[in-house]
Amino acid sequence: MDTTLTPLAGNTGPSAPTPNPQTTGSIKHIRTFESDANEALQSQNASLIKIAVAENDRRQETPVVSEVERGGIGKKIAITLVSIAFIAGGVGAIYYIYTHSQKAPTPTTSQTLSSIIPYQKAKEINSTGLTKEALVEKLNQEIKTSTVAIGSIEYFYITTTGNTGKQMLSTEGLFSTLGLTAPNEFVRSLDPQYMFGVLGQTVNSPFLILKSTLYQSGFAGMLNWEKTIADDLQGLLTDDAGAENTAPSRTSDDLLQTELKFSDIIIQNRDVRVLKDRYGITRIAYSFVDNNTIVIAPNEKTLSGIIEAVTKRKFTR
Repeated sequence: MDTTLTPLAGNTGPSAPTPNPQTTGSIKHIRTFESDANEALQSQNASLIKIAVAENDRRQETPVVSEVERGGIGKKIAITLVSIAFIAGGVGAIYYIYTHSQKAPTPTTSQTLSSIIPYQKAKEINSTGLTKEALVEKLNQEIKTSTVAIGSIEYFYITTTGNTGKQMLSTEGLFSTLGLTAPNEFVRSLDPQYMFGVLGQTVNSPFLILKSTLYQSGFAGMLNWEKTIADDLQGLLTDDAGAENTAPSRTSDDLLQTELKFSDIIIQNRDVRVLKDRYGITRIAYSFVDNNTIVIAPNEKTLSGIIEAVTKRKFTR
């Protein structure tokens, strides 16, 4: 008996197990402590990198002030504060000057004329066509009617009009017009500029200032002029009716009828030559304030006041 088994058609033997579709892809790794730690580190590194990048971006957006820049800013602030202080000080000074200048009295005449000493008032005296007597009378009238304050000076600047127009009367022109008999050498040694004016007193008193270009010539010339100076300046610079005239029945003829001589006195530490009448009253006096400045006045009080003005002018130049 044939026991050989014939396989059934289509039956190829036991079938192999069908694979699970879910297992045909990549096999998922098993989560372990080590894998979790690695993931945490990677995540943390990413966060740190992001933080570092953000911080760097913030620093680039925010300007960093260096020490040098801080110093520059401080210097600018200091300069600004100092500038403000200077401006404030300047404004204050201008305000002070303005307010005080408003309170200061306005001078009658501005100091525009050249003069040997400062003056508070000035008036022109035109000598054109005037004789000695007429000029002396005109000057005396101005002296008596002057309203200059006591202790102040009014300058009478004498002019003349010629072919070239109006101009200041020179020293030689003054001596010539008044007929003064001073030595010619002395007159020629004098500077063209002189000053005739009045010093305000209880009774106004005139004065004359001459400028010598050479001390020796000026001093010798004044000594020689002493012989006739009282006669030459009679009625103009001699004290015929001044405040210091206290002698009764005293006239200008006293100087002419009596032989009088000059004597020396000291005023403000300066040598002064004075001519006194028979009553012992000074009629005319003069002094060299310095080597070039000669002051002539009718009395010691006026002479002292003009000497003081000349001295102040020297120290303020």
